[in-house]
Amino acid sequence: MKKISIKYLMIVGAAIVVAVTIFLITYFNRNVTVPDVTGKSITVATKMLDKAGLKLKTNSEYSDTVLKDIVISQDKEKGTTAKYGTVIVLVVSDGIEQITLPDLKNHTAAEAEDTLKKLGFSVVINEKYSKTVAKGLSVRVLTLFQYLVLKVCH
Repeated sequence: MKKISIKYLMIVGAAIVVAVTIFLITYFNRNVTVPDVTGKSITVATKMLDKAGLKLKTNSEYSDTVLKDIVISQDKEKGTTAKYGTVIVLVVSDGIEQITLPDLKNHTAAEAEDTLKKLGFSVVINEKYSKTVAKGLSVRVLTLFQYLVLKVCH
């Protein structure tokens, strides 16, 4: 059996350490392509960015057009290159903002309309006869798509 010298083992060991170091430096310092994650669910977007070697940070905002938990935008354009481990900032939809409507029953039509308009709604006034509510007072507010229908007694 042939003896292996300690000097030879040290040289081989040092070569392995250098090779691993070079590999790690080049692997984690490489450029990667930024995928397009807009329109994807946050779950899918997270997997896509992870697979590409990128990290993510999320911000959220309400949207009337994008469903909840869907990516609205990303800060790095799709197809561009970024360093491995770069943080991509995503804006994720919280869905349509839910607003608690104030109780406008027995307010005048003008008061109710003004309050609703200040909340950002378009208002359609629909007059209705009532034996129990005085003329000109609101009875209820109905939601119809992005419009609110204000029922007013006449």
